[in-house]
This record gives sequence, structure tokens and C-alpha cells, in this order.
Amino acid sequence: MINVSNIIITPSLTPAPTPTSNSNTERKLKHYDYLIVGSGLYGATFNYLARKAGKTTYVVERRDVIGGNLYCEKTEGIFVHKYGPHVFHTDNKKVWDFVNNLTHFNPYIQQTVAKVEDKLYSLPFNM
Repeated sequence: MINVSNIIITPSLTPAPTPTSNSNTERKLKHYDYLIVGSGLYGATFNYLARKAGKTTYVVERRDVIGGNLYCEKTEGIFVHKYGPHVFHTDNKKVWDFVNNLTHFNPYIQQTVAKVEDKLYSLPFNM
């Protein structure tokens, strides 16, 4: 089991047997307020907010890393987007303020150009 920033990754939902005072072997199930399937963007965010609100959570993740498709791995000192490139953008100030309290974002401006013969043109043309 790995505990990373309040996210618990576990390979199974079956709890280990707990000895009891009687002769029967029983399994005690710990109570959780929420079972979260997947530690991608939604699962991780829900887990964070639930834990912040004092709730208990149990996160099940099939991969051995957290973050879902946002996962990056370091290769020769460079972060590589293992599952493809990803850009986070929103025009919702409340969402932007929330995510900026959790992590640092690199400045990014989408710039698309087209090359026609030897000339470059900005796309869309009205920008």
C-alpha cells in the first residue's frame, strides 16, 4: 500500500483478517465514507476535498501510479507525458484559483501556425 498526499493506492479491496476474541475467524471491515474508483483528475480531486472535509476515503487504482492519464515520468531528467500531452485550461476563476492553490502551473499560450510554401500563418486567421 502506498500513501501519497492522502491518496491510498491498494491492489485489493479485501481487508486482511483481523483476529477476534471469539473462536470464529472473522473479517472486520473498516467503514469508509467514500469508495473512490480511480485516482485520475476527478478521483484525486474528490479524495482531496472529501479528506479536507473530514471524511474517510478508500481509493482503488489499477495502475501503480496516481494521476490517471495526467501521469508524467522522468526520463533522462525530462518529464515525459506517458499517456500523451495534456494542457489544463479553464475560464472559471473559482476553478483556476482552486488548482493554483494545489500546484504550480507553467505559463502556456496555445500558438498554432500553418506553413504554406515558405510562409508561416497564425491560425485562426483572426488572431
